[in-house]
Amino acid sequence: MPKTNNTPRVLQNIYFIIALSSTLLWLVTFGLTALVTSGSLAPEAVPIFVLEIIHAIYYYQIAHFILGFVLLFYIIRTRRKGLHETRAYKTVVGLILTPANFFLIITALVVLGLNVAS
Repeated sequence: MPKTNNTPRVLQNIYFIIALSSTLLWLVTFGLTALVTSGSLAPEAVPIFVLEIIHAIYYYQIAHFILGFVLLFYIIRTRRKGLHETRAYKTVVGLILTPANFFLIITALVVLGLNVAS
């Protein structure tokens, strides 16, 4: 019985979970921005540490996108060698979500920053 390599599958699942978590972060940021813009929430009520965490994850999106390409090439290379039968659809979905989340987080942070500054 040939030994199979589960590493690509595990890495792909971790990558996909992080991509989905990033989408959830974008939704939270967008909701916060909508509350501040509508006047339902005072700009001073948004804690600075929340903005700093969102800002840090914003920078992580760049590394996440690069890691996605590395993971995709790793999966393709090991699949050609016949080491596993993993499909790369979760990685591809993560690669699509990451830039979308990146630009949506930028938009939400800019709007939130403009509302806090005014």
